[in-house]
Amino acid sequence: MTVSIDKDHLLIKNFLGEKIPRKAKIIKNVKVTVNGDIINVSSVDKELAGKMSSIIEQSTRITNKDRRRFMDGIWMIEKGVQNG
Repeated sequence: MTVSIDKDHLLIKNFLGEKIPRKAKIIKNVKVTVNGDIINVSSVDKELAGKMSSIIEQSTRITNKDRRRFMDGIWMIEKGVQNG
């Protein structure tokens, strides 16, 4: 899986071998950065940041497969205030 930013969309390529990339539209006033396998979402409004992170998680949602076996996707691992 490869994640990149293209203008106002977050592109998720080769998710489970899919040919068509999945897209997540980046909300206005939210900053999204990709550093290796970490995606950082930041905003002045914490509700917008939370909404954007849930949109990213939902874009890699797996249906019609056993979730215990196919655990691929983008998951939130840390929440909180970032100083600096």
